[in-house]
Amino acid sequence: MPKCLTTSTEANIIVRSTIDLAHNLGLSVCAEGVEDTEALAQLMAFGAETAQGYLFARPMPADDFIRMVQQPPDFTNLEGNT
Repeated sequence: MPKCLTTSTEANIIVRSTIDLAHNLGLSVCAEGVEDTEALAQLMAFGAETAQGYLFARPMPADDFIRMVQQPPDFTNLEGNT
């Protein structure tokens, strides 16, 4: 998620409108490319139900992913993952 999400009025309007459109069509929203907690908070405030991105995990081999989901990491310090 571009840093402009937390600083640009135009970006906020586009993102919020896109989330509203998805909800009006009966869809749920997964925000992609979330890299920091500020963007995550903004997206959740706009109504995104879920999120994914470098904030949570970097790309990894399938075996590492399986281990991660079998024993999820502690996300209490998300900024440490950036």
